[in-house]
Amino acid sequence: MVERLLGDSPLAAVLPLDLVAQVAASAFFGLAVMELVGAEVDIDGMTALVSTLLQLTASQPGV
Repeated sequence: MVERLLGDSPLAAVLPLDLVAQVAASAFFGLAVMELVGAEVDIDGMTALVSTLLQLTASQPGV
């Protein structure tokens, strides 16, 4: 599934998709734990950060 979603993205050019899948699964697990303990989660901020990192990666020569 990750390959289908990210196969043509700049992220796939610099990171193994298996690693991306593991990090994503860990992040979702972490979000569930944070919700259980009542911690505030800024999904919009996280999304903006990932978007910015992808844009920076895409703008790098040779990537």
